Amino acid sequence: GEFACYDDRLEEIWRVGVHSVRCCSEDAYTDCPTYEQTLWVGDARNEAMVDLVANGDPRLSARCLVLSGRSLARSPIVESQVPSGWQNVLPAWSFLWMRWCHEHFQLTGDRVFALRMLDDVAKNVNGIRGALNAQGLFAMVAWNLFDWAPMDTPDRGVVTHVNCQAVHALRQCAELAAALDQPARAADWNHLADTIAQAVNAHLWSKEKQAYIDCIREDGTPSPVFSQQTQTAAYLSG
Repeated sequence: GEFACYDDRLEEIWRVGVHSVRCCSEDAYTDCPTYEQTLWVGDARNEAMVDLVANGDPRLSARCLVLSGRSLARSPIVESQVPSGWQNVLPAWSFLWMRWCHEHFQLTGDRVFALRMLDDVAKNVNGIRGALNAQGLFAMVAWNLFDWAPMDTPDRGVVTHVNCQAVHALRQCAELAAALDQPARAADWNHLADTIAQAVNAHLWSKEKQAYIDCIREDGTPSPVFSQQTQTAAYLSG
C-alpha cells in the first residue's frame, strides 16, 4: 500500500508504522525484532491493524489469531503470549484479541475465517462469564497490566480498566456475531456487556471525585488512585 498527503508528519507516521511492522513480521507478529521476539497478543493486534491496511495480505494476521485462540485449550481466556511454556493471562490483551477478530473481518470480509474464530470468541466469553463475582464484575487472578504507568492494578481484586475493556470487546464481538447472522450470540454478548457496564457504574464510580477508581483491592477497599488510563478505558468503552 501507499499513502501520501499534504501533511509531512502523517506521511512519517505511515512510514514508521509500516517499517515497524516489517521488522516485527516473522512466522508471527513479534513485539520487537531483537530482544524478546515474542508473539505478545496485544502487540500483535496493533501490528495487524497496520499490516492489514498497509499491505492487505491477511495471512499473518489470521495465523496469529488462530495461534492465540489455541491457548484457550488450557486457560479460560486467551493468554498473553503464545505459544509459550509460561501460562500467563493478561486480560487487556485477551480483550484486544476479541476486538481483533472483529477488525480482521472488517478489513478482509472473510466470512469463513470469521465464523471459525467466532467459536473461539465464544470460549473466551465463557471465560469472562465464569470470572464474574457476586457484584457482576470481572475478577480474575491475572496480570492486570494496561500501561507502564503508576496505576493501581493488582493481580487480585476488581480492576476497573479490565472490566471496561471487557465491555468494549463484548460489544465489538456482538457486532461480529450479528454480521455473521448469529443473532442469539449477539444478543447474549450485548446483554453480558450491559451487565458488566452497569456493575462498573454501580461499584467503581466515585460520586465525590466524579471519576472511576482504579480498582477495588482484594481486601474490599477502594483504590485512592484515579488514573488517566482508567478514565480513558471507561470513555472508550462507553
